[in-house]
Amino acid sequence: MPLFIGGCGSTGSSLLRQILNRHPNIYISNESHLFCKSALYEDWNKNKSKFFARSVFGLRSSGYKMYTGIDLAQDFTKASLRRAWQMADDFSVFSNVIYGEVDKVGSQVLWGDKTPANIFHFEDIKKAFPEATMIHTRRRPEDTLASLVRRGMSVYHAVCRFLLSVNAAERAASRQVSFYELDYEALLSRPQKELASICTFIGVPYDEVVLHPSKAPDYERTKIAGWSFDESDAIEVKTNPSFEKLTDGQKSEIRYAITHLRLTNTFLNENEYPYPNILAYMEARKYSVPEGVSNKGSLEKQALIDLWQRTLRMYPFHFFDHPFYFYERAGS
Repeated sequence: MPLFIGGCGSTGSSLLRQILNRHPNIYISNESHLFCKSALYEDWNKNKSKFFARSVFGLRSSGYKMYTGIDLAQDFTKASLRRAWQMADDFSVFSNVIYGEVDKVGSQVLWGDKTPANIFHFEDIKKAFPEATMIHTRRRPEDTLASLVRRGMSVYHAVCRFLLSVNAAERAASRQVSFYELDYEALLSRPQKELASICTFIGVPYDEVVLHPSKAPDYERTKIAGWSFDESDAIEVKTNPSFEKLTDGQKSEIRYAITHLRLTNTFLNENEYPYPNILAYMEARKYSVPEGVSNKGSLEKQALIDLWQRTLRMYPFHFFDHPFYFYERAGS
């Protein structure tokens, strides 16, 4: 029975993966980008030929992050992957074959994948893998955005990425797709309770070993520039939220974008997305909006740079198909 973890980047999915991989009955691969490709669900036999392509003709991940291709090099050789996809005429068969080759995976081991963009395909995953369980990771919006910015993204890119991800999760829930929703803050403050609940949800016995820090091999770790923790260390509550580590200008832009950067009504309706902006999401989820100065700053310049990059690389949400816009409220 497979397990899939998804959610906006910087919401604790890497930490969760490392913790669960300490369990003797769980193996979760690291950001394979295999299960977030629309084309593979639409027509496996037709589109599997693009499996190894990294060019504009390759398989693109869903969501706002620009990523083309599959990354399974950590656990599988290219030759074994090629043999598997040539033999398998079904996405689920292929997945079970390749994950069955991992040393840790046996008859009693649950296999899975952690890729943030999996959140866009929870419904597809459930259809392809009826026995699958899924976990959506979430975190306070301003701290998620701050973490993404500290990793090198612009505020504009971070906000677009976050807004699409939380909308995808809400759409999956509205379509009666069952998944576990994990708050990053809850995982840090009450790890034993949350992890015991997760183990029950995914159908494995709880084991205290998941609470014990263990250094993973370098190739399994996902330490990224800008992170203030090592996901293989002990679980502990942060005393200094990520948002407070930003410059005043960055915090001001985030406050502005939370309210003023919106998705078009047409895009919302076509995709059955409920939240036009992050403010609507925060109000629905009872998050408090960070107080302080709100200013557009360089957001428009960031948007132009982002749009050019997407257009030149022929990615969705480019100049001619961009659903985001700045909305100036009366009196703002």
